[in-house]
Amino acid sequence: MSRRLLSKADIDAYVTVALRWTERGEIQGLPEPARSVLTVTRDNASDVGQRLWYGNARRFIEFDEADFAHDPGAWEDIQEDKAWWESVTPYVFQEFPGQPHPETAFRIAAFYSYQSADDDWERWSPDGPRFEVAFTTSVKWLALRQLGLVQSSAVPEPFADELRIDLSGRPTYDASGWGLSENDRDLFLRIA
Repeated sequence: MSRRLLSKADIDAYVTVALRWTERGEIQGLPEPARSVLTVTRDNASDVGQRLWYGNARRFIEFDEADFAHDPGAWEDIQEDKAWWESVTPYVFQEFPGQPHPETAFRIAAFYSYQSADDDWERWSPDGPRFEVAFTTSVKWLALRQLGLVQSSAVPEPFADELRIDLSGRPTYDASGWGLSENDRDLFLRIA
């Protein structure tokens, strides 16, 4: 778990992954919740991005000072991030050009979950998982299926062993970076 707000470029790349999969028809026929959360169109991309970005920022917004009594410096950092978040205008999607490689998609999902307190995420509940949990789990699962590393036909629980595959050492995964900036908007063109 980390405590970093993601950049707009991180969210844009993440939403672009699902948009490209939707455009290529890879979402049709997927089981729920993958089909509904990964169906991204140009009409709903900004809404999906806003939900993902809020899911990342949620932990900064919902904590209070008592949660950081053991680390006052962390609380000060959280307050700076919270002030920044509250000043952000509504998210507007800007797609990345190119086609994301499955290893790059997995790395983006792994970064999102790490920075969004994934060790605090609940398991599937009768009401279903929060949107960002379902989205991230579904991206990891579909990327691993595309790579032929998982065979399951159902989306696993968020912490299932089949999603804990270490892709480090693979050239595409390693070249995909850990966190994106505006200078990385050509990521899907550079890494195919």
